[in-house]
Amino acid sequence: MGRLQATDGSWVHLRARHLVGRSRMCNLRIDARAVSGEHAIVWWQDNAWFVKDLGSTNGTFVGGRQLDAGEQGALAPGDRVSFGESEGGFLLAEGSAPAAHAIHADTGVTQLVSDGMLALPDADLVEVTVFEGVGGTWICERDDETLPIFDLDHVRAGGGRWQLHLPESQATTWVAQTDGPTLETATFRFEVSRDEEYVRLVIEWSGGEIDLGDRAHHYTLLTLARARLEDTESGSDTAETGWVYHDELMRMLAADATKVRVDIYRARKQLLAADVVGAAGVVERRASTKQLRFGGPLFRVVPLP
Repeated sequence: MGRLQATDGSWVHLRARHLVGRSRMCNLRIDARAVSGEHAIVWWQDNAWFVKDLGSTNGTFVGGRQLDAGEQGALAPGDRVSFGESEGGFLLAEGSAPAAHAIHADTGVTQLVSDGMLALPDADLVEVTVFEGVGGTWICERDDETLPIFDLDHVRAGGGRWQLHLPESQATTWVAQTDGPTLETATFRFEVSRDEEYVRLVIEWSGGEIDLGDRAHHYTLLTLARARLEDTESGSDTAETGWVYHDELMRMLAADATKVRVDIYRARKQLLAADVVGAAGVVERRASTKQLRFGGPLFRVVPLP
């Protein structure tokens, strides 16, 4: 994602439109007399970062050159941009597209999205997961609820309050990607040792296989897949197969709630990293029922000798 680095070494994670100035309404607030209330805007457009002065008293500078009134200046990685004076300012250290992140309201600590998943308060103690659904809306999930969430909304996790910064949906890109595996069309092949200490997951699709290896979180997916298989074999309606209460899943896995949340987060993250379209749906939740199930309709379990 786009990041500015200040002269003191601190970082600014850029939003898609980032207002700079002395006002409390600004995304990047600079408390300096040379800086105007709403001094400049930095924004992402056409796969690049730009900056424009908003009629400030003392000007905006890129690489030491002051921008003319109304001039739009392009920013490339390594460029220095400053506000109110030509010296100091900020270095554009990373010039990639804006990405989802959350900022702790009290401490300013920033958590960044990783492979399409944002975990709060962090990836080792997952209380809340935020991800983009196939339909383009952002989804916030915790044990007892799944609901849409929006840019600048706040959520509570880890005993604190976090503000979410969510870029514009990338759903159109996902829909266009039709030549790779999808959650609906790929087959999940679980290869399981006799003692069940080893669970390898392989994604089979028309273009070949993706070997996701042996991971601890695969056992959680396997447990949910088996519940769906058992219901299917008993003749249950497809819409009702495989639903397991959260507490029951904890008992089946002999794990606490944190372990279950972290496993689900890691499973989704691994599938997203493998470019499986709709990967976040590998575990589905029923709103307000604390039920979940394996979301892949095609799977098989292969016992190893």
